[in-house]
Amino acid sequence: MNNEIKNGLPENNAKEITKIIKYGSRIIGYEIENGHQLDKAAAIEMAKKGEIKGVTVGISSKGDEYLRSLSDDNEENNLRNLPTINVR
Repeated sequence: MNNEIKNGLPENNAKEITKIIKYGSRIIGYEIENGHQLDKAAAIEMAKKGEIKGVTVGISSKGDEYLRSLSDDNEENNLRNLPTINVR
């Protein structure tokens, strides 16, 4: 069962994630609207502080934290539907 961490309210200057960075099938980071790339851990910490909008922090059944999209009526802004940067 996945759990969710309660995040702070998004700040007025909260950034939006625009791309997912993957190594193979594994998400290793995110690119935000200003072009900066963040590793997964940094993005999770920013989300907990309300510095990234449209996401919450979930906890997998293995106890790993991850970002997940907040529910809304727009499928296009879901993390899984964003463009991907593949690294090798």
